[in-house]
Amino acid sequence: MVIKQALHPVFAAVYLGDRDGQLLVYPNAPATGFPPLPSRMPLLEELARRNEPWQISDIDTREGGLLDDLAIFAANQPECLVPMLMRGGTLAGLLVLGARLSEEAYSREDRRLLRAVAAQAGVTLENLLLAEDMAERIETERRIARDMEIAKQAQARLFPRKLPSLDTLEYAGRCIPAREVGGDYYDFLNLGAGRMGIVLADIVGKGIPGALLANLRADVRSQCAVASQDLPQFLKSVNQSFFESTDEGGTRHFSSAITRTPLAACAMPIAGTTPPLPVRSNGTAERLSATATVLGLFEQ
Repeated sequence: MVIKQALHPVFAAVYLGDRDGQLLVYPNAPATGFPPLPSRMPLLEELARRNEPWQISDIDTREGGLLDDLAIFAANQPECLVPMLMRGGTLAGLLVLGARLSEEAYSREDRRLLRAVAAQAGVTLENLLLAEDMAERIETERRIARDMEIAKQAQARLFPRKLPSLDTLEYAGRCIPAREVGGDYYDFLNLGAGRMGIVLADIVGKGIPGALLANLRADVRSQCAVASQDLPQFLKSVNQSFFESTDEGGTRHFSSAITRTPLAACAMPIAGTTPPLPVRSNGTAERLSATATVLGLFEQ
């Protein structure tokens, strides 16, 4: 608008760069005869290098590629091309001006005005791009936070809500992940006949997808009948299922686990986790050593 009021060109078209490396004519400008311009065309590179208004009559068309590039504007016969550069020298846009209504050539003062306006426009365009990038990052982070909250809620539902009742034991469980979604899992299994299985698992890595925990939970709960009769076979079955379901593109997640009942007479397989320390009613403690390797890492 400032250019039109000050210099009165026959037409003024504004090209703006897009994210695909093209310059497209601004929607409010006349589109006829102003096709998209690839930013790597010789004419635009030379304009960016010069960083000043360039009258068509001053362009030496003998230079490589410039004659073909100018042919793009043949339908409108522009008089002056004005580059708009960002601070790093990248071409942000292009102002294409027709001849002045007065039929006078663009003077040195006119070109000085055009350069000042183009410089301000380039900085403004760069700021707009930065603002758009920041808005996109904020929106991406908002979506990630929302997805993580959904994942956190989904993971919380994997922990047991109904606890098997035992006259011989008071117990509780709670998991506080280091991040929104963690790789820790615990469960209480009702094995019948006054017996209960306690499962503790830590899937290697932080921010583990909930699907892995869901798979482990399903594997464990589907094998309850086996666990009540044969704990080693229970671990074998869970290991096989977990092994087959977690090999993704050569990346394997694995878990450590303890499966036990609270009765002193029962076996306690310990697979890869830190050995637990049972404390007896008389205050004595003992360290229970591992009896198996981690789950899901090896097929056997």
